[in-house]
Amino acid sequence: MKKVCILSIDGGGIRGILPSVILTYIEEEIKQKQGNDKRLSDYIDLFAGTSTGGILISLLMIPDEKVRPKFNAKDVLELYVKYGNRIFYTNIKQKLKNLFGIIHQKHFFVNVFPLPTIELNKSE
Repeated sequence: MKKVCILSIDGGGIRGILPSVILTYIEEEIKQKQGNDKRLSDYIDLFAGTSTGGILISLLMIPDEKVRPKFNAKDVLELYVKYGNRIFYTNIKQKLKNLFGIIHQKHFFVNVFPLPTIELNKSE
């Protein structure tokens, strides 16, 4: 029985930049080991995503004229960095209401307890 590889990315607004960073790292590792023309879509059978995850998946799956992915993971990350604040705009009234995300329950943990930075060893 053939194994199926599924990539599912959850929503989360502008924090979708985190899975985008991870996907960029994975795709760069694939390129180093398998060749510069390889993309995530060459290794994944089914893509799924909600909200921002759906946006990421859609960008990764847009075909070019040769029916290959138009954007690589790094391109998608750059698009998120460039346009993320426009896509996930929050007006000043909403920012003040939830103290810039600090007291909003959905985002409390992320804002009060930031995740530690880790260095990934590329030689492994």
